[in-house]
Amino acid sequence: MNLILHKVLANQDLDVWSRLKKEFFEAPYTEIYLLINRFYQKFDKLPSFDELEVVTRDEKHANYITALKELNVPEELDIEIILQAVINEYAQREVLLQLGNYLDGLVFKDVGEIVEDLSNISIDIEDKTEVSEQIVEMNDFLTIDIDTIQSRVPLGLNNDFDRISLGMAPGEYIMFGGFRGSGKSVICSNIVCSQYLQGNTSVYFSIEMRGREIYDRNIAILSGVPEKHIKAGNLTNSEKLAIAQVRAGMTEDGSLDLLQEFEEGSDFNLFESNLINRPLKKDNRIITVDNPTLTIPNIDAVLHRYKSILEDKLKVVVVDYINQLTAADPYNWQVQIHLSKQLKALAAKYDVVMITPFQTSEEGKTRFSKGILDSPNWAFNLSPVKDGDDGSIEFECKKSRGDQAISFASEIHWPTLKIFSHKNAEFMKDQINKPKEPVKKKTDDDLNL
Repeated sequence: MNLILHKVLANQDLDVWSRLKKEFFEAPYTEIYLLINRFYQKFDKLPSFDELEVVTRDEKHANYITALKELNVPEELDIEIILQAVINEYAQREVLLQLGNYLDGLVFKDVGEIVEDLSNISIDIEDKTEVSEQIVEMNDFLTIDIDTIQSRVPLGLNNDFDRISLGMAPGEYIMFGGFRGSGKSVICSNIVCSQYLQGNTSVYFSIEMRGREIYDRNIAILSGVPEKHIKAGNLTNSEKLAIAQVRAGMTEDGSLDLLQEFEEGSDFNLFESNLINRPLKKDNRIITVDNPTLTIPNIDAVLHRYKSILEDKLKVVVVDYINQLTAADPYNWQVQIHLSKQLKALAAKYDVVMITPFQTSEEGKTRFSKGILDSPNWAFNLSPVKDGDDGSIEFECKKSRGDQAISFASEIHWPTLKIFSHKNAEFMKDQINKPKEPVKKKTDDDLNL
């Protein structure tokens, strides 16, 4: 601790000073930090050793400064290495302190609570030590960066939208708003199925719907078999074959032998019983996390695990949905805004596209707080249109950060819940590139005066 303070004053290093926090230090160095900070606040500059001695009235503090001044620190010792050592030492102290307090009640906790508590400690330590500032210069980028361009993720909801928006960039956050039954979860399933077909992996966090329901929907979308037939177990031979082909394709070896046996013997239950013993593809999967008490630390812990395994193949994360996340006073508008910010931060942390639905009234107004739309890069309101088995879902763009607002509509086959991204509904023709209406001035009649 004395090394970093000596280096900062000797080199007048404002960059490193801006990254130091009072909490990093223990007595007596906390007092020296505060003396330097008061000088900086008053004179708008870092003090020299002599200046700090002049303004210090307390004899004990003066002795600390003299000892700091006379410290022999090799010039070649890199200040960045010293800074990292100070941060590491602080993190170790915090972990030991928090774990010491935590161990007293450990015997009363189950495994789920232990994982969440440890994840909470991890997030807290990360928040206290993280320096988010990133300085870049013009020669740090390529104008045509093929890796950056190829890393963008088409959502697969509408080809025209993917073409015009160029796809979503890793780290972006997209929200879909709708009232009850408007298709929020249907949209989520279509996105993860599209990612699967593109050769990527998605993690789907489900709060209200059980894992089985998500499975039924995903299989319906991928196979083209009506969801109700899957739920009822009332499948024709051709529907069984369609599902068998999808499921076999999810395994590492393709399970062509099992598929051939099924086609010859038509025993679907035997096929699935044998299939579950075949390993799935390692980096092309749909992973569902069924957790009715989902919290931000839960999400963080799961993403940490899968990102370390899948790396860049983990493209999309769905949290279904933000208004049902477990938090203190979850329906408070300030809490909702904070949850939205945390999901955005997780998208950046794990370099994934974060998707979450949110609840609106039937008039399309955001429930609880419009402030939850401050964080996302894109936000859409959903309007389903049903005409028997066929129909469409309209996506009205409510926010687009750094891009034109793009509204669109895609056709959907409601029995299978499959969205046809290549088929635009009429809404698209009317809305895309639609000029904004001028703001109408309020009259006395409008104000009821």
